[in-house]
Order: sequence, then C-alpha cells, then structure tokens
Amino acid sequence: MLNRQLLHILPALALTAIRVVITPAAKVAASLRTRSRCVAQDRRLRRIGLAGLVIALLLTLPSTAQALSWSPAAPKRDPHPPCFAPPPRHRPKPSSDCSSQVTGLASWYGRPYHGRRTASGEIFDMNALTAARATLPMNSWVRIINLCNDRVVIARINDRGPYVAGRVIDLSAKAAELLDFKARGLVPVRIELIDARP
Repeated sequence: MLNRQLLHILPALALTAIRVVITPAAKVAASLRTRSRCVAQDRRLRRIGLAGLVIALLLTLPSTAQALSWSPAAPKRDPHPPCFAPPPRHRPKPSSDCSSQVTGLASWYGRPYHGRRTASGEIFDMNALTAARATLPMNSWVRIINLCNDRVVIARINDRGPYVAGRVIDLSAKAAELLDFKARGLVPVRIELIDARP
C-alpha cells in the first residue's frame, strides 16, 4: 500500500527536485558554457545535477513515508471538563410536599458539581449524604430505599432537582455508593420523609 502511495507522490517529488536542483544547475551550466565553453566542466555539472536529484529524492523519501503514515493526534481531553447542567425541562416550584412516600427513579451527581454552590447556598460536597429534590423544603431529612436491593440511606435535602422528567431525586455520589447504584446511574427508589424543616 505504501508503494502505491509513493507512486502518487513521486511525480510531485521529481518536479520539486527538478525545480530545486536541476534548474539552478542547468542555469549555472549554461552560463559556464557561454563563458568558457568547457565541455569537461559541463559534464561535471550534469553529474552534480543528477547526483543532487538522487540525493534530494533519497532525503525526501523518509519524510514522505513519515508523512504518509502520519495521523492527526487525538485531541487532549480535559480530565475535569466544565459541566453545565442540562437545560431544565420543568422547574416545579418548591412547596411543602410533605407526602410521606414517593416512588420513582433516582440519579446521582458528583465531581462536576463538587465545590459549587447548591440551591440552599451551601457548598456541594459529593462525599456527604445529601440529595436534591424539587419540592421538599431545604434541610428536610429523607429515607431513600433502593427497591432493587433494599439498601437504605438517610440524606438531607440541600439542593433543587432533578431537572430531568421521570426522576424524583438526585443523590450525592456517596449516597449513590451506599445504595449500590453508582455504576448503573439510575435506580428505582422509594423516598420516605422523616423530618420536614420549613
């Protein structure tokens, strides 16, 4: 395959070599011929011109082969790219949603939001047992039960969300780890209100 690619490039290389090596050599030879009419010197310049062409071709072949095998480097990815919250599809107004139990899908959030302010004004800590619920009062305590494995976590509401339809709560990374669904991302849960702070 490399030979086929070289066959396409060789004519261009030959033209470049002719422009770079042979044309100046021919001009020099013509000027010398008119000045001194020395045949021996003319033959010597022709040999230098052909040798120069061969040398130019040999020097360009490694770079040509390298250019043919060159592939653009993959763009470097930032290990912590800036993450933007998805555009809200619905923003339920906070209310005193004090229903004792809610069932639905839970998701979790962590690193991109770690260290940012939450809706309550405090700094989000992904290693704390906190959660985001759209309608419960801030600082309410809830019991979250994973319906797949019956694991239980008690978390404090300190943020608003989730802003994706069909989800009922967003948990911190630590809460998701304790409920054993961090790898899955989503899990059916039951939320029980323990203490509703106004």
